[in-house]
Amino acid sequence: VTSSGNIMIDNEIAVAITQRLLDSRVGIAIKECRRLEGIFRAVQIQKALQGKRLLLVDDGIASGCTVRAAISELSLLQPQGLSVATPVGLQRSLGAIESDGFQTIALLRPKILLSVSGYYANFVQITEDMVCALLTSVKPH
Repeated sequence: VTSSGNIMIDNEIAVAITQRLLDSRVGIAIKECRRLEGIFRAVQIQKALQGKRLLLVDDGIASGCTVRAAISELSLLQPQGLSVATPVGLQRSLGAIESDGFQTIALLRPKILLSVSGYYANFVQITEDMVCALLTSVKPH
């Protein structure tokens, strides 16, 4: 789910989810996306991205829903081009991204991916403060 309301669903995973449960979770997720977007976009780097070639980096791509949502939002900024890089990505998910016209770069492309964290010795989640610190350190060219 993105803050603009785009919903990416992996139909193979979502077969056991009722529409009522999905609708309730989508509403919550949109609110959280908008909250985070308000924090991160306060940095105002999105203007510097328009017309540029972008490289979207993900720590791992399993179903591909999260990265496809990010691609959807970044595409609204009208970049000149967009590529996706990851250390490990499920072959099927990377293929779907490529079929949408985006280049993917992946060190590993397993046919089966049970857990992205299984490919890391240390898989620590970053905080909102860490993201904001990184974004404010970027100097647009």
